[in-house]
Amino acid sequence: MGLLDSIRALLGAKPPAPTAPSSPPTTRVAFRAEVVREPQESAYLDQEDHARLLQPGADGLAPLHFVRRNGALWLAEDTTGKLLNVDNRYLRRLGIWGVKVRGRTLYGGAQRLGPADLIREPDNPHDANAVAIHVEGRMIGYYNKGMAPGLAKLLDAGEPLEAVVISTDPAKVLAARPEVLAHLRRRL
Repeated sequence: MGLLDSIRALLGAKPPAPTAPSSPPTTRVAFRAEVVREPQESAYLDQEDHARLLQPGADGLAPLHFVRRNGALWLAEDTTGKLLNVDNRYLRRLGIWGVKVRGRTLYGGAQRLGPADLIREPDNPHDANAVAIHVEGRMIGYYNKGMAPGLAKLLDAGEPLEAVVISTDPAKVLAARPEVLAHLRRRL
């Protein structure tokens, strides 16, 4: 018995319970798996390339062509093959009037790809510049109010424009001069 144990005995304290020899603290090493994904290249033409690449060629025609993708026609830039949306602001400068059809829920939308007719409605009570889109004699909707004034002006001046449904879900339509549409179809 040691000195401390003797003092504890005199004071009536119990001796401490024997302890197991202490083991060194365990060190946990955590590994965290980090998934690194390579950025996927976009199928769409980068916005910073729009002004540079979307210029008329020497023939005055757009550097674009149609491609088939997921049951629809898309505009693709000639040198990169990258896609453009129909509402791209540079298209009008190239003589192409693209639109996602408005009023589709009221009129049933487009049921097929192919030719469409543009019908001016100057007496439309909601928009004096209204341009309705018809397929096989049935209205499928309208050009939006932002696009309609410029397109209405061309139609009222007798500009020979043709229209084509390039997507049915959602309904999308392009209008342009016949030679522009023929140029866009050249790679189909």
